[in-house]
Amino acid sequence: MIVPMATQIGTRRVLLAGLAFAAALAAGATVHHDGSAAARASGERPNFVVVVTDDQDSSSFNPKVMPKTFRLLRDGGTQLTKFTIATPLCCPSRAAQLTGQYGHNNGVLSNGPGYQALRDPRNVLPAWLQRAGYRTAHVGRFLNGYKRGAGGPAAPAPGWDRWIGLTHMHYRDYELSIDGRTRVVRGDGPRQYVTRDLHRRTNAVLRELTGSGSPFYLQIDELAPHSDHLARRVCARSALPGPRGFAGIRGLPGVHLPANPARERSVADKPAYIRRLPRVDDAQREAIQRRMRCRAAAIHEADRGIGNVVSLLRRHGELGDTVFVFYSDNGFFDGQHRIAKSKGLPYEPSIRVPAMIRVPPQLLGARPPRRFRRPTSNIDVAPTILDLAGAEPCVGDGDCRRLDGRSIAAGLTGEQPWAADRPILLEVDQRGKIAGGTLACSYVGVRAGDQLFVDYESIVRKSREGCRPSSASEHYRLDRDPQENHNLWPARNHADRAEQRRLRRLTQRLETCSGNAAGPGPAPPNPCE
Repeated sequence: MIVPMATQIGTRRVLLAGLAFAAALAAGATVHHDGSAAARASGERPNFVVVVTDDQDSSSFNPKVMPKTFRLLRDGGTQLTKFTIATPLCCPSRAAQLTGQYGHNNGVLSNGPGYQALRDPRNVLPAWLQRAGYRTAHVGRFLNGYKRGAGGPAAPAPGWDRWIGLTHMHYRDYELSIDGRTRVVRGDGPRQYVTRDLHRRTNAVLRELTGSGSPFYLQIDELAPHSDHLARRVCARSALPGPRGFAGIRGLPGVHLPANPARERSVADKPAYIRRLPRVDDAQREAIQRRMRCRAAAIHEADRGIGNVVSLLRRHGELGDTVFVFYSDNGFFDGQHRIAKSKGLPYEPSIRVPAMIRVPPQLLGARPPRRFRRPTSNIDVAPTILDLAGAEPCVGDGDCRRLDGRSIAAGLTGEQPWAADRPILLEVDQRGKIAGGTLACSYVGVRAGDQLFVDYESIVRKSREGCRPSSASEHYRLDRDPQENHNLWPARNHADRAEQRRLRRLTQRLETCSGNAAGPGPAPPNPCE
């Protein structure tokens, strides 16, 4: 359990802190929570800015592509080096962040139907923070399928005081929902490029929030570097660079195709959906590299917007009171295992994403480490924010969610809040609607320590129409085989056979786990660990 952390007494937001304490007392009698609301109620509660990129792979998270974000890392930020996405598709990943739950508990395990599958959509992170006295604002794309909801595409989602939603996944000629009203944006000018437009509107909202006298929670959901099927010319059907084009992108370290995975000599040990893929030839390799440059340019523009957010917070005297979280909703393949362009599969390029958190030292009572090397996941984002805010996962007395994730706040003070081999469940079920070229319909597995184990339930048919059953499995020892080139299943010796039985039992336990049960007193061990 996370122990209470020291916080410094602040002068602003004292009345709101008292209201939050009263709400927390009411909720705290019925639900476990990793942090201590009482320890923070008399102090200054932080603001939060969460930035989520879309389909960003780890290779593009470097100081050349994202210099502004890396400046935050150098200025007291902590890189989460083992951050794993439990369901590596856009909508399930975002649902996990909003709820602190795995998809089998919040209902979202695929992009389709997406938001319509979310259980109890009003009982989510922004609503919990509203109850604790926070002002909340969302800018950018939201969960897949949200615009098909009963409220219509322009309706703000529950929990948000300010709402600027991107309802079309395009970098040019798109629609926005601004606090319930539709706005069509067309044109080829710099102001009409979606990333610049969203960040310009973000800064306007942020100026409003910093002047409100209340703590705030701002979430920026970038479109970059997601592909746009309307993009043309050199970046056809890829991410569209911003007004500066490829300026500063050529020759960047990390923007290259990993040679060995792309040219994997044999995939005979892989499931059928991989075995039937052709090798990456020179022409396809060049196409992948062009696409990576386009994606890097789009991310570079988002980084520019992040830098402007940081500058605005600094000018308004709020940077020292603001927790900053950055991560990608899922990774992306750039030729690894012959997968030229995809996501959603349980391999490292898809499930491992860039992630960082910056918590000002005065909010922790200690200087945070440069790197946190214990396993973390997107299910931990909401518990961490609640812990630092002194809030509870409840929209009313007794109306609370059980959190599958855990706060990492204590880990930022030098503690080790869980074991180095903490397991992260991997689960996807898109038998209802297959997303793009993800190839696997349904699977369940676990990433535990330096091992990954997956059982496939169904894979995409060769015709790409529907799914067919599969009995394939995969097992990798990542410390010895980080590129996942040597599948250890089926076991060839007694030690691997015993380990696979253990990992399968662990998977079976986690795929039905649910967070801590309600009740007073110290929280018991988390069933989802």
